[in-house]
Amino acid sequence: MTTPGAPREPIGPESADTDSIDIAAVDTMHQRPESNHTILYVALALAFIALGAWGIAVFEQHKDTEEALEKATALNLLRVQEGLPTLDTETVARVLGTDGAALCENPGELLEQGALKQQFMNGATGPGLRPILATRNLIEGERLIIQVYCPDEAADYEEAVNDLKLVDE
Repeated sequence: MTTPGAPREPIGPESADTDSIDIAAVDTMHQRPESNHTILYVALALAFIALGAWGIAVFEQHKDTEEALEKATALNLLRVQEGLPTLDTETVARVLGTDGAALCENPGELLEQGALKQQFMNGATGPGLRPILATRNLIEGERLIIQVYCPDEAADYEEAVNDLKLVDE
């Protein structure tokens, strides 16, 4: 240990004994050329542009065709006859299109039956969940959609909902 004011021994290249000094490796990171990822960035940009163009080209959406508007109007007329509120015709035409969309896929299948029956609950969760006596108009809207958009599936739907215990209002 040195005392204050005492001369210090030289450290580094100016010291007399250069053989006993370990010199650390010099960091040359700042001397390396910057990496150039331009090719990668251009390739990724072209890939994203190509995927976006492909997605726009193959995206199919229900268009407001004349047939879709006619079916939506027919659905609203049936809803009025049944005493149900009408729906916006343009919205129905966009959502259901000309084929009834997903509603007409398999209306009598078990998954759809389960989703339908789950609507006939009191809204609680856990042990408070109880079935309710549902009114007929809860399924009447779906029945009318099936009559208009996929009448060939009406028998399957009727069979699926026949065992439900429904009450009149």
